[in-house]
Amino acid sequence: LEWSTYLGGSDIDACFGIRLRSDGSIYVSGFAGEDDFPMPAGGAMSWPGGGHSAFVVNLSADGSQLLNGTFWGSDDEDQGFFIDIDELGQLHLYGVTDGAPPISQGTYFLELESHQFFVGFSPNLNNVVYSTVFGNGDTNASSETPHSFVPVAFMVDKCNYIYFSGY
Repeated sequence: LEWSTYLGGSDIDACFGIRLRSDGSIYVSGFAGEDDFPMPAGGAMSWPGGGHSAFVVNLSADGSQLLNGTFWGSDDEDQGFFIDIDELGQLHLYGVTDGAPPISQGTYFLELESHQFFVGFSPNLNNVVYSTVFGNGDTNASSETPHSFVPVAFMVDKCNYIYFSGY
């Protein structure tokens, strides 16, 4: 074991995704339960509200510092499951939402009321490259689980194409 650390605030938090950057630092994604989750200033989005908010942070190679970070989502429940890094060093996040996160103009989406999302961030997590939702737009889904499916795999290939699966 080279190092370990804790990451979280005063409420229930969870980490789901992890990726190693070429400089040795580490991206981590998940959800934060409160706005006191440790988040460096300057991210693409501040705490959006809701019961849980998706997050991505960049920890230093030795785990001693939070270098960059951002929250993501809506004013409802949001969870960031999988992350990957493209050839430009941009970070891509795949997650689920109970709300309506921002959608970038000109991006693909199947139905506006869908509850799965993709978002791309600049390497330092301070700018959104794109954001979209996808799914069947089922507004009649149970309020407990409005998601069309559960994310199970995600990757960005050498040509920056996105691959994902779920059930």
